Amino acid sequence: MPDNKRVRDLTLVDLGQQTLIIGCDSTGAVGPKSGDQLQVSGELLGRMIAVVPIMEVMASGALPVAIIDTLSVEMHPTGENILNGIKKSIEEAGLPLSLINGSTEENFPTSQTGMGVTVVGVAERNDLRIGSSVDGDIVYLVGKPLVGAEVLDKPRLVAGIKTLRYLLEVTEIHEILPVGSKGVDYELKLLAITAGLSFEYLLGADKVDMQKSAGPATCVLATGEREAERYLKELHLPVTPIAILKPDITF
Repeated sequence: MPDNKRVRDLTLVDLGQQTLIIGCDSTGAVGPKSGDQLQVSGELLGRMIAVVPIMEVMASGALPVAIIDTLSVEMHPTGENILNGIKKSIEEAGLPLSLINGSTEENFPTSQTGMGVTVVGVAERNDLRIGSSVDGDIVYLVGKPLVGAEVLDKPRLVAGIKTLRYLLEVTEIHEILPVGSKGVDYELKLLAITAGLSFEYLLGADKVDMQKSAGPATCVLATGEREAERYLKELHLPVTPIAILKPDITF
């Protein structure tokens, strides 16, 4: 039976020379229905929620091979609009739309939107980037932690799929970790632990709300050499060096 383990927000299934990477995200009370607490279009909702697991899986070094949507709404019109948003995120990631499968709620009428997206990816063992940070790496925060209506109001501060694809091509960047609802500080600690390292905050860290939710992964942590900063500046996004990775001296 294949060995599996939980690493950060991902499930890793060891298949020998390859590893199956599974990520997911969900939301409720956000959407176009009368009972939703935050009113957004179905298309925008689908786009935002699909971004999170797509980015998490791709950041690990895996190639998505299946994207599953579980929509707690009717197919027409709400589900169809959500699917249009999911498809836009898939296309932005440079992936084929044939990866999509899923289901909707056709038995009962709903007054509030709920949905989930699961992404399954495959990586060659040597291509995995999880835990690839090294002693001396600078941890950069790219983008800003935003949540709720802020995501709609400040799109130029959001590091999305296009940002991730760019970072994956920069040789000087070792590891990329999308920040989720638990905030920058939480993800930074996980990143260091996974690499078997500790960290020291830099002066730039005091410019960031380290505890704030980043909603649908509006920012990412990128680790790498100091030379990497010049490539990050080409993104035209906020880039803040927040920590330096150091050997773990705990016993």
